[in-house]
Amino acid sequence: MAQSVTATTPLPNIKHSTSEGVSHKSSHLVAMDKGAKSAPMVCVCEGISVDDVKSAVENIGARSITDLRRRMRLGMGGCQTHLCSLRAAGVLAKNGVAEQKALAGVEQFLDERWRGVRPVAWGESLAAAQFTRWFYGDVCGLTEEIENE
Repeated sequence: MAQSVTATTPLPNIKHSTSEGVSHKSSHLVAMDKGAKSAPMVCVCEGISVDDVKSAVENIGARSITDLRRRMRLGMGGCQTHLCSLRAAGVLAKNGVAEQKALAGVEQFLDERWRGVRPVAWGESLAAAQFTRWFYGDVCGLTEEIENE
């Protein structure tokens, strides 16, 4: 039986291993501590910069927000996609992904992220949930699914 080499041999055409994709956050934080200007951030919670998204598009063929979530944990941090999904769609659209596909990806991403979740909210969490619904529904125009529920 052949010995497995997947732990020591990188996958072809990918510059970073999965563990490096998650741990890249620390390099941004170290650079900020040293006073260096960091790249603009797409997902502050997970430490994903615009350059990280561009690299994912160029090097691993990321074509959707879901690809970025699976590879880099986009939208998996504390804000749970409230702040980063539209930023990510904008970066994707500026880097070769059709604008309509990128925006459709936001809807699909949010549907998948919140599928089956029916939170019980009060106080500040209720206000935050209502703000999120208003922002994506009224400001961003993603209202069809919301109105049909």
